[in-house]
Amino acid sequence: MSIELALYKHEMARVLREKNVELERLSRAKSQFATMVAHDLRTPLAILKSDMELLQQGATGPLSVAQRECLTVALYNIGRLDRLISNILHSSSFEAGQLQLHRARVDLGAMLHSVYDTLRPYLQRRGLTLQLYLPEEPVVVQCDAERLQQVVINLVENAMKYARDQGTVQLALARHAEHVEFSVTDDGPGIVSEEFATLFEMFQRGRPVDLFNTPGFGVGLAVCRCIVEAHGGEVIPENRPGTGARFTVRLPLQSPSAGANAAPPAQTVAQ
Repeated sequence: MSIELALYKHEMARVLREKNVELERLSRAKSQFATMVAHDLRTPLAILKSDMELLQQGATGPLSVAQRECLTVALYNIGRLDRLISNILHSSSFEAGQLQLHRARVDLGAMLHSVYDTLRPYLQRRGLTLQLYLPEEPVVVQCDAERLQQVVINLVENAMKYARDQGTVQLALARHAEHVEFSVTDDGPGIVSEEFATLFEMFQRGRPVDLFNTPGFGVGLAVCRCIVEAHGGEVIPENRPGTGARFTVRLPLQSPSAGANAAPPAQTVAQ
């Protein structure tokens, strides 16, 4: 190897090290900035939500049906903003290796039903039907309830963006011998095969979408994967060309009960 070539390789290695250091610095700065902005937004948002809830409760006098409807829509969208802030905070925490879970025994069926009750009215206003399928027996796991509920909401809201007009979004839960699964299915255009590689990357907007009229920043699915993997689980995307997409969250059962070798039959709870 000539002296010139050796010097060239040494110089290139030095430049690459410097670029990597700079990229890491910029990444940390980005995460810090996102975290600060998210925290600063939360305080006025909490005040706005509190005032809206007081109005909804009739603190300033009786409300008409139309006024209650407007407040319901406003509160839902405040909730969406709050969840977007949570997504940003979750992603920053995960990138920094600081995502902490507060595990407890949680009835997943009750959690899914709570999400169903919260989101169904908004889907109805969008002309969509939300269907819920739960097993007859309770499905209990050790998890961080708040963060896992965020996963469910993210997946349902993602499905809402892509469901066809007057379409259906399905939310289902099942228990198996060594794991539990809940899935969210839409009846939209499905996932383009080329997008699977980047589906869970930050700020990726998947599938045919109107970037200007479809809300979101492309962080929801990335946050879902971060939270689920922190629980020791996985998010499994499934393409259903022409009939939509399904995202399945699979979580391990730490102590499955004896004889639970098959999932109990699911039943339609509501739609």
